[in-house]
Amino acid sequence: ELDDPATTIERDVLSGLREGASVQVAGSDGSLAQEYGAARIDPLPDAWVRMRRPWARLYGGDGRLVELEALDGTMRVPEQAIESGRLEGEVAIRIFEPGVDPEEGVPSVVIDAEDAEYDSVIGEIRSRRRVRLESADAVFVGEDLRIVLSRDGARIERLTVARALEPIRILSGAGLGSTDRRTSATPATGAAEDRPA
Repeated sequence: ELDDPATTIERDVLSGLREGASVQVAGSDGSLAQEYGAARIDPLPDAWVRMRRPWARLYGGDGRLVELEALDGTMRVPEQAIESGRLEGEVAIRIFEPGVDPEEGVPSVVIDAEDAEYDSVIGEIRSRRRVRLESADAVFVGEDLRIVLSRDGARIERLTVARALEPIRILSGAGLGSTDRRTSATPATGAAEDRPA
């Protein structure tokens, strides 16, 4: 639990953040709900901030973790918690199962995208352009990614990609992060549209 939630941090602290610094935000029960940082954070009007090399971790109540990072971002952070925003350039979204340490463990899903939007009010992460999604079992390339979170942000209710750009490749036991996964991938046919996570 956090003794001093990030909502008590003065706004000018954000402008002074540099490499290695981060903001932690506690949920209503005092447990860690969000953590984020950047190489540089500059305040903008109406609780918006501009970020260089931003990253964020969204902690679900069920122990699942969603991690995001990009080259640039613009976020709205009323009360210091990320409410919404846009990430641009080399966007990576990683999903870790409960109990997996993101510093040492392997994510269950890795998504690479050109850009992404996050909105905690409607509980959605979206990328309308080309995305590459990889799990331990398959690689899929498509467009228009939607990750829908539960109302309390505790779990992923749905992960969909609207349009396939390439056949789904089944990884024959290589697993996520394997260096030889391209040689063991087997193309598969079939729609991947509106498949829940």
